Amino acid sequence: AVVEGALEGPASLAPGYHAFTVANAGEAGYNVVVLRLKEGATQDALIPAVEAVDASFAGQGDLVEAFNAVLELADIHGEVFAESAAEGSVGMVLEPGAHVLVGNVETEGESLPQNSYTPLEVTGDAQTEAPEADQTVQMVDFAFALPADIRAGEQVWQVVNAGEQIHHMVIMKLHEGKTVDDVTAWMESEQGPPPADEAGYVGVMSPGLSNYVTLELEPGEYLAVCFMPDHLGEATGQPHSMLGMMQSFTVAGE
Repeated sequence: AVVEGALEGPASLAPGYHAFTVANAGEAGYNVVVLRLKEGATQDALIPAVEAVDASFAGQGDLVEAFNAVLELADIHGEVFAESAAEGSVGMVLEPGAHVLVGNVETEGESLPQNSYTPLEVTGDAQTEAPEADQTVQMVDFAFALPADIRAGEQVWQVVNAGEQIHHMVIMKLHEGKTVDDVTAWMESEQGPPPADEAGYVGVMSPGLSNYVTLELEPGEYLAVCFMPDHLGEATGQPHSMLGMMQSFTVAGE
């Protein structure tokens, strides 16, 4: 739960599958990132690295360097976002070890978020297995492998990061008559109303991890997009969408 801008939850969990649900009673959206510390890393060392990522998004520092500094210390298991006066939920499979929940209130413009850091110890015997997914999506460098047959209605998606870089997936529903080219042009100019609405989100994940999300999709034309920066190899810093990670798909009627 989010209480007066801070996150309250269990101090420990057993390994295995967990559905992280954020209940947000605040007046702004609230985001939680789940990280697992690597061997030898500490929460105290992680905090300035996370703050540097936030600063780089506001134009204060190098985004690629900041992300890679965090990834040297921790794996990113996923994100949970809850709108104001609402709940958000994402399922993850946790391994034993020290974890940190980084929570912050949604901000506007170049204001830096005020983060809270909540330790979470995952220990003991594994208890719960992940649910059976209705659809499985693979994220690679730089594309989405989406199912050929996606039907409207409520469904559970398992989204797997099978690439070598961090990825996320923003699902956008195109407005009637709009195309991928319209979305690309709008992203470049950000002029006028957007040609698509966000219809789902699967948060940032490190390679080899997966998240489980419940989606309610209407019939229509959609896009899956990743905006994470190119942070390995040539490390151009370009959004993955500019490297080809923007894929259209159709949701058929029930």
